[in-house]
Amino acid sequence: MNTLKGLGSDIKLRSIKQVSASLLADDDDVPDTLLDWTSEFAGQWEDDRTADEVIEDIRGARTSNREIQQ
Repeated sequence: MNTLKGLGSDIKLRSIKQVSASLLADDDDVPDTLLDWTSEFAGQWEDDRTADEVIEDIRGARTSNREIQQ
């Protein structure tokens, strides 16, 4: 559920619709676009930081009492 919190309402609703349709129909009856519902999430990440900067931010946000090996 935490993963879904950051998504927009429209993406959540489309995902629910697609999952519901796939449950109600046989796999042969469901269009490929509904079976591949994960494609809705492609391209949603927008950021100006480099990969190294993102990694540094993630590591810096960790809360643990152990050292991080690089």
